Amino acid sequence: MSVNTKIPLIALLILVVTSFAPIIHVSMMQIQGNLIHYISQITGLAPIKISIISNPLLGLITLAAFLSSSQLVLKILWTMLTAFFLMSAIIFLTVDLIDYGQYPYFVSFMGISLLGTLPLIIAGYIKEKIKKPVHNIT
Repeated sequence: MSVNTKIPLIALLILVVTSFAPIIHVSMMQIQGNLIHYISQITGLAPIKISIISNPLLGLITLAAFLSSSQLVLKILWTMLTAFFLMSAIIFLTVDLIDYGQYPYFVSFMGISLLGTLPLIIAGYIKEKIKKPVHNIT
């Protein structure tokens, strides 16, 4: 197992364990709400439109950056940002579909944490399995 899967798995573990006392999750949602609010004031667009468009897009961009980075510090940074944007996207996209209040509070945080880090884990696993071709020039 390489760094490409270890870092996302550690991030998932941290997010799942902290679901019982979701300080990290609530802080992420508060930061996301503040960003969306200020962008909405500047652009005049509805906050839900901004979040539905920007979060998945930024999540995919940071996922690509995670896959292309080679330094450990950058991989950790891109992992955090990808989880931040994808978890926010999941919340905004499912808020009307799922009644989060009917479950214990930690269940929704665990599910969102899993869904937010799963693309990182899958992409890291695929990157590990893809071998660069070796060209023998003779």
